[in-house]
This record gives sequence, structure tokens and C-alpha cells, in this order.
Amino acid sequence: MELQIEEKATVFSKTGFSNWKKALDKEKGFPSHESSVSHITAMKTHGECIRRKNESQEISTLVNSKILEERRYYVTTVIEIIQLLATHRLPFRGTYNNEIAEEEGGVFMALYNYTLLKDSKFADAANHIPKNAIYTSGKIQNELIEMLAEAVRNAIVEEILSADVPQYTLFMDGTRNKNGDECISYGIRFVKDAEAFERIL
Repeated sequence: MELQIEEKATVFSKTGFSNWKKALDKEKGFPSHESSVSHITAMKTHGECIRRKNESQEISTLVNSKILEERRYYVTTVIEIIQLLATHRLPFRGTYNNEIAEEEGGVFMALYNYTLLKDSKFADAANHIPKNAIYTSGKIQNELIEMLAEAVRNAIVEEILSADVPQYTLFMDGTRNKNGDECISYGIRFVKDAEAFERIL
């Protein structure tokens, strides 16, 4: 069947149909979409995905199990370093000057290099990890910190939802740093198991 040139309309991917009669129209509805390039490509991709799943040829199974375990250990260790620094409120880079930060490395790189010396399994994994996936850039660190923060927020929400009473108190406090800037912290107080709890947001 000859492939039809697709219209610029995104009715099949974004907007959808609000009229069933238009959806069944032979020229602009489902019948015409069946022969479109995007539909045929999507069906081939879907079929390939099902085939790989049934034949145990997914990406995770194609990678050697030892390599997979090694890389998971590497990523987990990097995340633990980030978590340690974040929970103790230690600076990662140590300076706002990018050139100096790159040269000195900061606390994160110091702890990363120390872990390489002390953990042979981590060092071995680091030697084999692809250079585009070492997870030591500032951007990756910020993304991982945000993911950890989201996990903490979700845990706090679950605590509050299971509290004795549905009410809670939101409070804030601030202090000035050496530059005179006000640093504000937000917290939440609630009662669970007849005990008052406070969590910093």
C-alpha cells in the first residue's frame, strides 16, 4: 500500500478527536492514518519491542551481567557520595569561579578520589566505565540532588497522610550569612503516634 503524506495536524499524537464521525472519516480519520509513515514506524518499533521481550533480548539482558552489576555499583557509590555531602550541607565545588573549581575539584572530587583509593571495586568499575557516563559534572550532581530532594518530600507527604490528625503547621525561619543575605528554611510540624514531629522542607 502506498504511504500517504501526513498532514501537519497532530490529531493522532496530541489533540485527538472530539467527533467520532471525523475519526472514522476515510480521508482524515483512522483509515488514512493506518497507512501513514508514523503509524507504520510505530507498529514496527512496538513489534520489535515485543519480540525482544519474548526472546529475552532486552538491553538489560544483552549487557553482560558482570558489567551490569559493576556499573550499577559505580553509579550507586557516586549517588552515596552526593547524598553524604548533601545531608551534611557540605559544598560540592567550593567556589563560584568555574576555573578554580575545575582546578581544585572541590569536596566532591576529593571524596570521589578518596573512595577510588579505598574501594577497589569502585576503582575497578571507574576504570571500565564509559567516559561520557562518569556522573561527576555539576549538572549531573544538581539533577541527582533534586531527585534525592523529591524522594525526601514524598516521604514527608506520606508521613503527614498517615498522621493521627490531618492538620499540620507550616513554619519558616531565617538567618543571615556573612554577605548579609537572608537564608530562609521552611519546615512542617505534625503529630503522629501521639508524638510531635518536625521536618525541614
